Amino acid sequence: MKHLYTATLVALSFTGALQAQVQLKNHSATPTFVVKKDLPAIQVYSLMGSADAFPQSPNFKFGGSADGAGLLRNNDGTFTYILNHEDNFAVSRITFDNTFAPIKGEYILNSNAGQWRLCSATMATPAEHGFGPKFITCGESGVESMTHAFDPYGAPKLDSLSEVVNLARGLGRWSAENALPLNKNAYPNKTVIVMGDDDSGANGGQVVLYIADAVGDLNNGKLYAL
Repeated sequence: MKHLYTATLVALSFTGALQAQVQLKNHSATPTFVVKKDLPAIQVYSLMGSADAFPQSPNFKFGGSADGAGLLRNNDGTFTYILNHEDNFAVSRITFDNTFAPIKGEYILNSNAGQWRLCSATMATPAEHGFGPKFITCGESGVESMTHAFDPYGAPKLDSLSEVVNLARGLGRWSAENALPLNKNAYPNKTVIVMGDDDSGANGGQVVLYIADAVGDLNNGKLYAL
């Protein structure tokens, strides 16, 4: 059986001069698979899938189980989209042109370095969190799982388990669903991250709080579990 995976755009808001360039439409050979019976006014577009070849990276294959993601608008009008592929233990980087058409794809973390299922994620940005941009994604499939964080514009970390990629020293080793930094105004001059335990066993369900005494410090804070 041939399996097709697709990423679907449900709704985006573009403002100002950007609206004249962005063209929201289908770009993938794979349909959206979205039934709009109860939401007839919603417009849904299929952007990319495993059946598609991107112009600037024809050998890139879009992986399965697209999950947590972050979208950045670049100074040149293009867009950078970082997303988890949960079942592939990997993270990809997709480049959209200024019309919002996908033109390039690459893996910036593969299963060798990911090692665990990567589900939800957060894109930390200076405007919202006071540091970044930094893509933060949690492993969730075992007690040795780690949280990864890396520059969305940086070089791929395909086979690296160094602290450049993982945050085991600061955020620990455990199954986590997401690592969500609080807004920069919540605790000024600190980094505060809330994480949820994804272990479904008898000891699961903890809420974890990470606190560091410097903005953007993801390694030297303290962990508190509830």
